Amino acid sequence: MIKPFGTNSFQHLKESGALVVCQVTKADPSKTLLSGEGTTQAIAGVVSEFVVTLYDSGNNQLESGGDTVDVTVAPNSGSVEVFD
Repeated sequence: MIKPFGTNSFQHLKESGALVVCQVTKADPSKTLLSGEGTTQAIAGVVSEFVVTLYDSGNNQLESGGDTVDVTVAPNSGSVEVFD
């Protein structure tokens, strides 16, 4: 028997038979990661790529589209195409 708030001994979840469900929620901007050469080596007028990886507040990676991501290219913002 698992007693997460009790004072008795604990049992590992993997041995308990308990069903644990991790539900990914909306993206947490503070946990967003950018990767790829386009994040540091972009040149104006040349196609460049980068990847935005989103995580929720529990550090669970979002694996399907649907979140709104605003991208700003600075200092002279130009045309940006986004592929989800």
